[in-house]
Order: sequence, then C-alpha cells, then structure tokens
Amino acid sequence: MNIVNPQPSGAKAGTGGFTVDISQIIRNFTGAETDDNKKSVLQKLLEPKEIDDSEQEAKKALQIAKKIARGDSVTPEEKQFLMRVNPQLAQMAELARKEGQRIKSALQQASSKEEQQTIVQQAYQQVSEVTKSNPQFGMLLGEAVKAAIQEAQKDPKCQDKPETEEDAKRTGIQNPIGQPEGGQASSPAASLPPEESAQMEQQDEILEQFYPEERVSMLDCKG
Repeated sequence: MNIVNPQPSGAKAGTGGFTVDISQIIRNFTGAETDDNKKSVLQKLLEPKEIDDSEQEAKKALQIAKKIARGDSVTPEEKQFLMRVNPQLAQMAELARKEGQRIKSALQQASSKEEQQTIVQQAYQQVSEVTKSNPQFGMLLGEAVKAAIQEAQKDPKCQDKPETEEDAKRTGIQNPIGQPEGGQASSPAASLPPEESAQMEQQDEILEQFYPEERVSMLDCKG
C-alpha cells in the first residue's frame, strides 16, 4: 500500500535533496513578510540607506542648531531644514541664542572684572543645572555661553573695567542695571532697550510653558 504524504500549505518543490519554498520566494520579492528576519530583498536593500539618511539629517540639524545658539549666521534654507527635521531643537537653539545675548550684555555692563567673573560662573552653573533635566538644551546653552564669553573677551567695553567692586565704587562706575553700587536693584530686563526687554519676557514665557524645569534651574543660577 502506497502512502502519499500531503504537501504543506507552503508549497515546496524539490529536486533530489534540494528543496525550494516557492511561496517564501514570492513573499520575499513582494514584501509580504513582516518578520524582521523574513523581510523582502528590496526592503533589506533600502533600509540601511533610510537609516543612514535619517542619521545624516539629524547631524545636520544639530550643526545648524549649534550655529544658531552661538549667534552665527544661518541661511533661510538652513532654518527651514531645521524646522522641518526637528522643530523643538530649533526652538531650543533660539532660546539658547537669546540667553547668550543676555550674558554678553551683562558682561558689557558689569561694573568690574570681579562682577564679570561672577556672571561667567553663574552662566556655567546654569548650563550644568539645565543639562541635568535636558541634555540637548544644556548643550546648546553651553554653546551660547561659550560664544558670549569669547565675544566679550574681544570687546573693549568688556575689557576696560576696574578689577574689583571696591575699585568700581571709587571710580563711580555703576552696576549693570544702572544703579550706583549698593542701590536698589531692578529686574535684569529693566536696563535693556524695549525690544530686547520684550524678547526676554517672551523667552521667559516660552521657558515657563515648555521647559519649566530648565527655567527654574536658570532662575536659581541667576539668583
């Protein structure tokens, strides 16, 4: 009596000891398989390039964001690219840039080199604290702070300062907010032009809305 073994649902054709799963071949070329180990040949060929392109875009976006944070000029096309690839990164870069401008302005208006040193220490402390809650924002903030300090080092307004606060008092130099030493302090935005003051207020609102932890860290460092 001859017993015939039925073929399984996945039809296979064999010649001698070699067996070919025809349905598997069809699935491979049509892309019907969803299992990572059974992806179509076309999928396997295209996937590495897609991953590579995505990584390249992310790297380019980060480079543009760093340029914005430092206050370097960027093209409209670069801004559009960053907004398309990572809008949140674009927002953080702009916030970092404005904070860098604030620090540079504070260094220019400081009454002494001693006060400038305090501003620098607070700025780097701020970077450290923000990095704990948002490493990417902290990195951009670090770029902004470094650029602000480097620009201040080349600025005669920042270099021509008395060494200490006592020297500043003797020469009658006022502090950054326009009050004589020991006078009543006002908010940091009070000494800025109306446009810059409005930008600082807008920056604070954005931080409060989207980055509350980072805002608290920055306020703690500013004192």
